Parts: sequence; C-alpha cells; structure tokens
Amino acid sequence: MKRLQIVKPTEPLLNWYPQQTQPQSTYLVLDLDSGVLTADYNHDIGDAVPMSVWHGRVRRYRLPSPYLTPDCIGAIMDELAPLFERVLAGSEIVWDGSNLVGQLDDDAAQASEAIANKLDFDRLQTELEFIEEEEEK
Repeated sequence: MKRLQIVKPTEPLLNWYPQQTQPQSTYLVLDLDSGVLTADYNHDIGDAVPMSVWHGRVRRYRLPSPYLTPDCIGAIMDELAPLFERVLAGSEIVWDGSNLVGQLDDDAAQASEAIANKLDFDRLQTELEFIEEEEEK
C-alpha cells in the first residue's frame, strides 16, 4: 500500500499571466502512483487539463482561492490528510485497453467527493454567511 507523502508549499501559488483577466487556478494535487500530495497552480493558460489528470492518475482538487498563503494551504493539507489517505488506499492504476488510468473504489470515490466539497468556495461562502448571521442573533 502506498503511503501519503505531503509536500507543503513554501512560496505563494498566486500566478497571474500578462494580459489575462484573472490569476491561474490553484489546486491540491494527489499523484496516485507515487502517493505524493502537493499544491500547485495550473501552468497552462485557460486551465488546460494535463493527460495525467484527464486519465485520473493524478487527482486535482481546486483550492477556493489562488490568494491563500503557503501556511494556510499547508493547514488545509493537514486537515484533509485522512481523506487523501482514503483516496490513495482505494486507488489503482490500470490499463483500460488504450491508456493507463486511475480508478477509485467506492470508499476512495466518497473521500474524493468529500475533499472537493470541503474545498468548494460557494459552499464555504454560504457557511460563512450562515455563521455570521448566527453570531448576529
């Protein structure tokens, strides 16, 4: 079984290419083959999807903001580590007849969905608004 290895960012991930209207998206990135969890921004203009992500060998989870500090991203990685361990434990790389692809068992798929939900900006915003309303009461 692969062990999760967390490599936390040491520099901000914010990257804004010239003549673009917004910064590049930032992600938590889990390589199912190596077990390494990193954070990075999308290096391609237009948020292109690399083949390893397309085929599911690498799982990307969009961070809620490209403005997060390295310490904040590291804390998120630590908090979500148990979920990433479940994804890794229930994953395998298989030949589908054309490509090597990543597959998740049911538990890993549920953990993957939970990670995406926890990082969902709109949901986070709604929760923060609810907390603020409750505190005002």
